[in-house]
Amino acid sequence: MLADEGNEVNNELANRMSLFYASATPMLKTLSDATSKFVSDNPDLPIENTTDCLSTMASVCKVMLETPEYRTRFASEETVLFCLRVMVGVIILYDHVHPAGAFIKTSNIDVR
Repeated sequence: MLADEGNEVNNELANRMSLFYASATPMLKTLSDATSKFVSDNPDLPIENTTDCLSTMASVCKVMLETPEYRTRFASEETVLFCLRVMVGVIILYDHVHPAGAFIKTSNIDVR
């Protein structure tokens, strides 16, 4: 399956390999890595600053989606889907950054 030149891999093998080595969601992986790096590079900042920001963003999205008055202001269904994606993304980021995670009873994020 290797190409003619010693270290090159043909396209078919490269595609098969990428299924195992590639990240399923590259953008979320990048955001998660960057957020984790920010927290570890700034030990003088309390981790609560970051997790509070993420939990607030999740709460704002939840309120916007649950409150009919706010939801009717969305121009299209795509805006609703975008808001849902943002909410899921910040919950995942919170789960990666917070030492106990997002899915414990004492979490600042209401996942019910």
